[in-house]
Amino acid sequence: MARISFKLKLVFLTLIMLAACFCGLSIKNVTAAADSTPVSEHGSLSVKGSKIVDKNGNTFQLVGMSTHGLAWYPEAVSEQTMKTLRDDWNCNAFRLAMYTEEYGGYTTSAENKNSMISRIDKGISIAKKLGMYVIIDWHILSDNNPQTHKAEAIDFFKKMSSKYKGCPNVIYEICNEPHWVSWASDIKPYCVEVIKAIRKNDPNGIIICGSNTWSQDIHEVLQNPITGYKNIAYSLHFYANTHTQWLRDRLVNCLDKGLCVVVTEFGTCDASGNGGYNKAETDNWMTLLQNRKVGLFNWSLSNKSETASAILPGTNLSALKAGESQLTQSGKLIRSWTRRLGRRTGQVTVSYANTTNNAVRIVTNRTDADGYKIWISSSKSFPSGSTRLAKTYSNSQTTVRFDNLANKGGTYYVKVQGYKGYTENGKKMYVYSAPVVKTIKLAPSVSKNKIKSASVTSNSVKLGIAKNTSADGYKVWICADKNFKESNTRLTRTSSNSVVSFSFANLARPGKSYYVKVQTYKWHNNGIRKQAVYSTPVIKKIALAPNVSKNTIKSATVTQSSVNFSIARNLSADGYKVWICADKNFKDSNTRLTRTSSNSVVSFSFANLTRPGQSYNVKVQTYKWHNNGITKQAIYSTPVVKTVKLAPKVEKNTIRIVSSTNNRVDISIARNLSADGYKVWICADESFKEGTARLIRTSSNAELDFRFENLALSDHTYYIKIQTYKWHNNGITTQAIYSEPIITTVKTKALTADEFAA
Repeated sequence: MARISFKLKLVFLTLIMLAACFCGLSIKNVTAAADSTPVSEHGSLSVKGSKIVDKNGNTFQLVGMSTHGLAWYPEAVSEQTMKTLRDDWNCNAFRLAMYTEEYGGYTTSAENKNSMISRIDKGISIAKKLGMYVIIDWHILSDNNPQTHKAEAIDFFKKMSSKYKGCPNVIYEICNEPHWVSWASDIKPYCVEVIKAIRKNDPNGIIICGSNTWSQDIHEVLQNPITGYKNIAYSLHFYANTHTQWLRDRLVNCLDKGLCVVVTEFGTCDASGNGGYNKAETDNWMTLLQNRKVGLFNWSLSNKSETASAILPGTNLSALKAGESQLTQSGKLIRSWTRRLGRRTGQVTVSYANTTNNAVRIVTNRTDADGYKIWISSSKSFPSGSTRLAKTYSNSQTTVRFDNLANKGGTYYVKVQGYKGYTENGKKMYVYSAPVVKTIKLAPSVSKNKIKSASVTSNSVKLGIAKNTSADGYKVWICADKNFKESNTRLTRTSSNSVVSFSFANLARPGKSYYVKVQTYKWHNNGIRKQAVYSTPVIKKIALAPNVSKNTIKSATVTQSSVNFSIARNLSADGYKVWICADKNFKDSNTRLTRTSSNSVVSFSFANLTRPGQSYNVKVQTYKWHNNGITKQAIYSTPVVKTVKLAPKVEKNTIRIVSSTNNRVDISIARNLSADGYKVWICADESFKEGTARLIRTSSNAELDFRFENLALSDHTYYIKIQTYKWHNNGITTQAIYSEPIITTVKTKALTADEFAA
């Protein structure tokens, strides 16, 4: 209600039953920051029944000041003044009163129209920067019927709603104080048309409609409200010395019946705005508005010389300071109330949660609070007896833990409130932020895995674990310290349960013990964040393999189709593995293996080889059985690989001449130019048993004649065996390779009578 000296208020007295209903402090539910603001905390507002609620559905009370006419007092719209209202007065909103017909009003000239739009834009810009809510007030007064400038109003609100659609802090008040007209015939039809124009651009912004008799006849609205649109509220104006209990009763009745009402203008004095300052009635009004959480805007933020003004005459309106030094009697009273009603502690938000099967760790964002209260319950109604409370006394403590929760793996509800203390009338009081309630799902149990196998070398570990089909992956650590605190702890993490083998190479403690830890994990959304939930760790001690000394191949003998060789005995070994293959990479499908189970076996034979005269590759490894802590495995030495050449074919010789006497045999053989020598045996027994056979061996293939004398038997058949030999380096040793033997017989002559007598 604008204060014009000639204007008198028409007063209607209606007795209505008083119904008092008390609500809690204003509720906030947003992320707090060091520079949190009303808008950042509460976001877009909406109408829910008789209440205005914030973005989280919590009741929110608008607390602010209204400018006087922007044409008279434009300097009040300044960042410093509005910031003082926010930070010192605890105001969360302000109202931009734009007169329509009075001095400099919107409808008086094109120049004034542009000037008013510019001042409205400036005020909204400041409100955005400071995070305050702002009412755009189409301030009709002398044009008592809103129909008078309906076309201009529709055009104005089309422009405003197009420019500020979706802006969370802008509220539209479409007719200030209609009077001497009809709600049903004049005011409501006007409101509906303006609402239609706004809703084409801004479907959600709150729209406040004035009521008849300078916005006092809200009971008429109750009987015939506007329907078909959401987020519609109605204005009530009062002046404490003129409008007393009867109007409060009217307000209570409308609220009780679900009408959303905002006091967009009120004063501490009588209806003229000048005189009749009444603190007691102002306190009565403010107490009711506090209890019912009805939004309120005091008239006026001006330095006009009248009782309703909050600022002393002569004060620079653009540079309002904190404190009371620049305030009138009315200003001091209003400031004391707004500081109480608008108190806020930056909202606490649950920013992080970590759960186990029976515990929750909650981390909250830091705020300007003095502390926090955090509850946990298995019921979202937080009943006494089953609800646990953690209360902090410092906003530096942002982590709270609840252990030993009974509903393992189940659902819990966490409620968080910030609080801030202040002193009022010598009594310590607290203001609380809105409760933030979060649903927390405790972590499921994750079954631990078994380490199925392990294979080690002197500097590496390879693990095999049992697959867990319900898991999302595994984490495997290795460390020389069983507490896994050493800086050299190494970690491998998989992102798939299909990976069940893990390798750690280049370990620095050959033959020593390491500790391996395995945990299965599963991704779990606990309601605040996605976390990995781990099984109980499985820890095993792993002994790296000892060094096993390699063996040497001592000797080898070959034929055209076989290899026989001997290795040096290794007394510390448990056995040996010996491979032979024509392929030096031992990839050939014909690779053959001989494995011993005792180090007493040191000779190995491979027969039936199919590449006479060609090379084969022989690999020898010593092994020792080793219990690595998980499985028993064979630890191998470095392989010794040798190339072995099979024997070439040596051509056999022919006997050219054989002659004999009664005790001598002479033999002549054909020369073999590729041979290194010959071996010739003679024996009276065709078995050529050692001890009965006589042998001549040559070292040159130039010797072709052989004589065996002093034979014991005359007139007897002797057996002669001849083999050619050639020296051959098989890769390990040099050996004689022999041709196939030639065996023939010769008969010594009988003794004559003279020879016998002699």
